[in-house]
Amino acid sequence: MDRGGENIPAPSKSKWGKISIIFGEFYIDINTQLTFHSDQGAQYSSKALWKLLRMNKVVQSFSKSGSPYDNAVAEAFFASMKKEELYRTIYKSERQFCESVDSYILFYNTERPHSTLNYKTPDKFEQLYEEKKTSAI
Repeated sequence: MDRGGENIPAPSKSKWGKISIIFGEFYIDINTQLTFHSDQGAQYSSKALWKLLRMNKVVQSFSKSGSPYDNAVAEAFFASMKKEELYRTIYKSERQFCESVDSYILFYNTERPHSTLNYKTPDKFEQLYEEKKTSAI
């Protein structure tokens, strides 16, 4: 999740949560410092992920043990997705589930206003931020 505008990047889905699938979706090209924040799960503290993050100059950040507030924004997103989409549908296939997740993320980024962003969508918030940054130059 992009904390600046609370935008959700394209997901990488795996019913096993294997690190190799995460790796397949992780390569990016950006000009700003990226922080990869997660809980302290084994898949996020592996040497393989640490090497990948370091190779891509990504700072790794962990939630403190026993502190659920470190990851509150991401937790809020997942709570919203469950309440607004996942718990309301009976999925007939993994493909239907994945399409539903993709559709919800698109909705979340482009149509759903956020109170923390002064009731703007994440995409609109980022657009306004970029315009303000450009006009200041």
